[in-house]
Amino acid sequence: MKNTGINNKEPANKGSEILERACLNWMAQIPGVGKQTAGRLLKKFGSAAKVYSASLPEWKDTVPERICNAMMKRRESSDIIRDYQNLAEKDLCITACYLNDYPERLRQIPDSPVFLYYRGRLPENSIPSVAIIGARDCSSYGRYTAQLFAEAFAEAGLQIISGLASGIDGIGQTAACRCGGKCFAVLGSGADVCYPASNRQLYEDIIHTEGGIISEYTPGTQPSPGLFPPRNRIISELSDLILVVEAKEKSGTMITVDMALEQGKEVYAIPGRITDSFQAGCHKLIRQGAGMATSPWDILEAMGIPKTSQISREVELSEKELRIWKILDTDPKSMEQIWREVRAEVQEKENGRIENIQEIMYLLVVLCSKGVAEQQGTSYRKIVF
Repeated sequence: MKNTGINNKEPANKGSEILERACLNWMAQIPGVGKQTAGRLLKKFGSAAKVYSASLPEWKDTVPERICNAMMKRRESSDIIRDYQNLAEKDLCITACYLNDYPERLRQIPDSPVFLYYRGRLPENSIPSVAIIGARDCSSYGRYTAQLFAEAFAEAGLQIISGLASGIDGIGQTAACRCGGKCFAVLGSGADVCYPASNRQLYEDIIHTEGGIISEYTPGTQPSPGLFPPRNRIISELSDLILVVEAKEKSGTMITVDMALEQGKEVYAIPGRITDSFQAGCHKLIRQGAGMATSPWDILEAMGIPKTSQISREVELSEKELRIWKILDTDPKSMEQIWREVRAEVQEKENGRIENIQEIMYLLVVLCSKGVAEQQGTSYRKIVF
């Protein structure tokens, strides 16, 4: 554990705990009190409650006068208990680096957040965590692999960390939530501000599946470009391993990877077609020594997950169903394309003959109902386990 110089114990009783967290919320919302200033104050006084109750001269020994004036103004104009209750009414919690519920993994980084706001829960220190990150404008291949890996991780009991972003991040966490997995999203906005708005359902699903929404920014903070790179360090630090599904050579994903490498994290990348720009970042990482993930089991084995906890799916398919499934690819195929490939095959066994496109339509419906195929518009793709 990093030595913060702050008392690393919870307040002695419920009343003092509420007061402490109310004072943390007061500190976090004072203009000019950032990580460094808050850290100095907490190091000197030992707790947020003691900072709140200190005198102006005592503050001046630690921080500039303009910040002292802002602290005094905030103290005189606010009701900290009422403000804390308002926080709770929004289902928001606050913690700090010296409290017991603060994520242990974050204590290891030099510039760890002093304050964290969150909805739902925080990641459990004893459960392995993996970040699934990648391009916002992803391909169908990226979508498929993100879903495949996320579902396997969720079923193996891993915590899934990401940034709630469009594309790979959101697709992976949506798939994990669907399997009942625990996901945690770190935002570049306040924890009460869902960004992008299109991921509102995922935002709520993460909380309902016992995951959490996390931010070092105060409630109500709107997203802006400068807030996302700092949050990336939290994503990587909360994760034991980083998996890059798709990424261009220059992207926010690669910034997260750089931070992960600086933190000594293990990085894996999924290979793809050499002609795809979305795969350029992954191929560069593999050339530079990142692990190559060709199946979820590569990651699970790297993280020391026993094979007994790796979920395998066995689905009973008829001869005809298996033939259609083998024709499908991870990239969607139209009904006409599937029918052309069926007709091109030699149908030797009478009981395995597929007579017409209507029969293919029926078989595709069955495959989708068994969870081994998926319809996308008027096309279909296979799901591999």
